[in-house]
Amino acid sequence: MARLGVSVVARSCGVALACALLVLLGGCGNNRSAPSPQTTRVPTDTAKWARTYCTEYGLFVSARQDPKLRDTSDPKAAKAAALKLTFTAMNSLHDIADATEDLGVLTPEAKDTHERLVGSLRAVADGYAASAGPIEGLAADAGFGAAFRDVLAEQVGSSEDDVEELFEALGREPAYGRALDQDRVCAGVRYMQGK
Repeated sequence: MARLGVSVVARSCGVALACALLVLLGGCGNNRSAPSPQTTRVPTDTAKWARTYCTEYGLFVSARQDPKLRDTSDPKAAKAAALKLTFTAMNSLHDIADATEDLGVLTPEAKDTHERLVGSLRAVADGYAASAGPIEGLAADAGFGAAFRDVLAEQVGSSEDDVEELFEALGREPAYGRALDQDRVCAGVRYMQGK
């Protein structure tokens, strides 16, 4: 049991470190905030695509991994974290879909996967948007965690898995793979995901 505690502590420290890394290297803001001079020098559309995707997706991953979501000892904190996740997902995933659609597909071979990814991002964002009201209405008590998971299962379902699979499929395309491998923010997001 002590080993599990150390693992959880180590993972939490890793998430905190990755978030700090995102702030320092690329910004954890959304694309509505002014970028720092370091992030405005994007050498190619490929690099811009990777940075756009990973910056917003990092916000979503960070909110999804918030330890408060699983804290059964403090249902009020869990509910606050759940609402934060809901609104972060809704905004970040829509922003990714809009921005990557505007940037376009990087290679003709990836057109179908790219378009399906954009559609899946919007579906997940819409699912989280539909979850906001029901989550707000949940009692912040011992049953909150299970009720929250039920709402997400009903509204979001397996759409998040679709996004992960499509993103990984794009990463296997050489142009996308190189961009994702070379971007510091993407490296931070992959670290947070344990990849």
